[in-house]
Amino acid sequence: MIIIKDLQKGPWDPSNQHAEQVGIDLLAEFLKFNLTSRPQGNHPEFDYSGAFGELPSVTIEQKVTSYFSPYLETRGLGGTSKGLSITEADYHLYIMPGGQGNIGKVRLYHTKHLMKHALRTADLEESNSQKGTQGAIGVRFNPMQDMHDKDFWVCDIATVQDHGRVIGFDEERVTKGFSYGQFLVWRTAR
Repeated sequence: MIIIKDLQKGPWDPSNQHAEQVGIDLLAEFLKFNLTSRPQGNHPEFDYSGAFGELPSVTIEQKVTSYFSPYLETRGLGGTSKGLSITEADYHLYIMPGGQGNIGKVRLYHTKHLMKHALRTADLEESNSQKGTQGAIGVRFNPMQDMHDKDFWVCDIATVQDHGRVIGFDEERVTKGFSYGQFLVWRTAR
């Protein structure tokens, strides 16, 4: 079980390590991901690296959120580099609500598409830039509107709710999304 509030304790907390392991396991199960590196401690450039089947090694930044519209950090409040501005990740893996019922989504994004969206949104409308958690500035995006043709749906995951609000995810209740073959097509088309 991934409980969102438990992830706020810091990158070294066992809850965060467990959440990362869930992401790694889901990628391994559905997209033939083989983990090669998982840096310990605070490593803002990426969370882990590995290869999808026989493809070259990639780096992945993982995010778990209770928001249907995830937050993309672009800089710190003092103008310092943070989030998308310093990441070295090739992909971002999001575990997030699906927008309806008790179904969450596990989606994979090319980091370059998230960066383009964040820059375009901030340029078009400065009011879209907002203060986020932990002293960051960035933008939110709606996966179904802003990035619907840029993501790869890995699988569905059951949400854990309290009074109708998503508070976590149950990795024991997962349903398959697309196949490894479909992933290869998506990867080369982007």
